[in-house]
Parts: sequence; structure tokens; C-alpha cells
Amino acid sequence: MNKDPNTLSFSRRKTLLFSILSILIGILFIEGVSYLTIMGLEKFGMSIQTYPYHHYLGWENRKNDVHRVGGHCSFGVSAAYGYIETDALGHSITPLTYDNPEYKIVVTGGSTMFGGGSSTHATSVPAQLEKIIFAETGVKAEVTNLGVSGYQSFQEMLAFYRHIKSFDADLVLAISGRNDASYAFKEPDMRSASLLSEVYERIALINPYDSDGSFMRSTVSFFKAHSFSFDLLHVVLPKIFRRIHDFLITEEDGSQQLPGEDEEGGRVYENIPQRVKISSQHYSLMNTMARERGIDFIMMLQPTAFTKPVLTEIEKRCVTSRIWRDKRLSNNVLKIYEQRFFQAFREIPKSYPFQDMTGVFDNVTTTSYVDMCHYNDAGAEVLARGVFEVIRHRLPPGQVSKAN
Repeated sequence: MNKDPNTLSFSRRKTLLFSILSILIGILFIEGVSYLTIMGLEKFGMSIQTYPYHHYLGWENRKNDVHRVGGHCSFGVSAAYGYIETDALGHSITPLTYDNPEYKIVVTGGSTMFGGGSSTHATSVPAQLEKIIFAETGVKAEVTNLGVSGYQSFQEMLAFYRHIKSFDADLVLAISGRNDASYAFKEPDMRSASLLSEVYERIALINPYDSDGSFMRSTVSFFKAHSFSFDLLHVVLPKIFRRIHDFLITEEDGSQQLPGEDEEGGRVYENIPQRVKISSQHYSLMNTMARERGIDFIMMLQPTAFTKPVLTEIEKRCVTSRIWRDKRLSNNVLKIYEQRFFQAFREIPKSYPFQDMTGVFDNVTTTSYVDMCHYNDAGAEVLARGVFEVIRHRLPPGQVSKAN
């Protein structure tokens, strides 16, 4: 006996609807598990957060987000993780806001300026500089923090140029130098004086898909923005493969050095003059861009734990080694390299205003660093006060003073 066609049609629609609902429930379940996994990893200090790719900066901060930042110290030694909030432009937020600021300062740099080591964005170097200026002089100075973790002078220059195309400023402070030295040490390839090798690797991955990479970038960005499971897999899987790779090709005692950390014959230091020259050229270009717009510029060579004469016991533990790919590595050669790089930078002729800030911790005997370069809240305040003393004479007359 033939079945009623209407009954068959309803049965098929019901089966199709059930299948669709099953798929949706499955997706929601996977997304829910992924979300809980991400939250659990964050709670236990295993952040999967990444920095969005940028076509000429290499990467940039996430916008309207909270960045969880820490240090590079040995296991269990770094200070507690901090939380840095960013605004709609991806800038680490400085706490004071004015409708009509009397003076505008732009700060460029890497993670030390972004807020790495600080407990919150309100205690970063730029944020504390903003508060100190008002407390000491009464000047309503707006400080914009352009710091991005990992940026070196080339990226600082481009980030500053992008900023001043849309916003004005009175003074720009490039408080940096450490990342240029670190990258010159880790990646002798001259291309790394502009962008790290990992950026070129990402470009090589994108290019085969289309001529400008826009489709690949937009597709990955879309799924990362709308799917917890994709975001989890996109970050976790490469880390798993990397750990497997490291396990198969390296020893597990954590005593090995990074590639190139070899003092034999002093070859590791041979690229310092050339890399210092390139870095100085980047700051010179920043100065030129600033002057064309009537903006003052100062390059400030930043202090690190390697430049602090008296280290506390906690700082000593953090300065002697660092964590790289979950392994502890000696800082002996890196320390010597940075010292030589900094000295060469001090000595190179400059066409821009320069201030050596590496001595601001000379008389500080308390813990100021969470690793070899990132300042804790107290250290950030020391540096911010040092910067304030350098620029104080450039500020306009304030309405009130601390003495009042």
C-alpha cells in the first residue's frame, strides 16, 4: 500500500529539522566547552590571547579588550599577572581624561610602555607620568600610550606616523631600545631590524591564497572573532605542535641556550654596530616626522634590570635567566650583548634629542623589576618621575602647583 505523499514530505521535513537542530546543539556544545576551556586557561595563567595581524606593523593590540600580561622570569618568580585595558584604538588606557588638554604627549615603546609588569593600565609608565604631571604642576596633560608588546624602533616609527595622521601632539617620547637590542641578539638577519621573522612567516602563509592576503586574513579574523572553538584551536594547536617539536629535537633540562648564544670568538656581537645604526635611523625618521608637524621629539634609552646597580634577591633570580618556549635560559650572553648595544647606541652620532634614562634606578634598592626588563608598579613610578624631570621645562605653566 502506497503511503500518503504528504505524510512522507512531513516526515522528511521533520528529519531535516531534527538534523539541523542536532548540528546547532552540537556547535553550541563545542562552543560552550571551548569558552569554559579558555576561561579555565586564563584563570590558571595559561593565556591563549594573541595579537591581531597588521599588514605593515606586523601586529597590534586588541581593541576594547583586556590584555593579560606577565613577565619572562623563571618559574613562579614573576610578579602576579596584570590586566591592561585598551580603548577603541587599541591604546593602553591612561586614567585621566580632559575635554581640552593643555598639553599632549605621545609615548611609544614595547611591552614596558604598554604595561607589562604593571598591575593595571593605570600604573604603567605613561599612565603614572600623566598623573605625576598634574599632581606636580597642575597641567592637564594628555598622555597617549602607543606601546605595543614586542615593538622595536621600526614599528614605533610607523605607529607614531599612523597616529599623527589623525591626531595632534606637542611631544613624543620614544622610551625604548631594549627590544632593538634583544631582537638584534636573537635574530641576526637584517630583516629583523624591521619586523621579526615570525611576521614574514605569517605573510608567506597568507600570500599563496590570494595576491594581497585580504581573503585569508578576513576569513581567519572572522572565525576568531565569532567562534571560541576556532580561537582555541588557532592558538593551542600551534603551541602543541611546537612543544612536540621542541621535545623531539632538544634536551628537556632547560639548560640550553637560544640559537646564536655563543660567545666563541665574540661573533655574536659583530652585528651590533650595524643594528645600532639602523635603530638610530628609525629614531631620526621619527624626529623628522615630528618636526614637520611642529612636535618635539625625545628618544629616551630605557633602563633594564641589566642597568640597575643594586638588585634585590628576587630581581637577581629573575635577571639570571628567562623563560623562552617553556624553558629556562641563561641571560649571561644576553646581558653582555645588551650592555654593548646600549653603549654603542650612546656613542653613535645623533640628529635627534637623546636622553639616557638607564641610570634612574642607580639609587633604588627595592624591587623594581618582575624580570630582566619589565617594571613593577613601583619601578614604573620611578621611571615616570625620571621622565617628568626631563620634560618638566617643556610643559606650559600650570594653574596650581604641589606646593599650593
